[in-house]
Amino acid sequence: VKRFVYISAADFGLAKYLLRGYYEGK
Repeated sequence: VKRFVYISAADFGLAKYLLRGYYEGK
């Protein structure tokens, strides 16, 4: 369970980072 939560958190952080970079680049 912890592994699933860790992966979900990592994916969410990555998506948030990409979205932030997208808006800043725009």
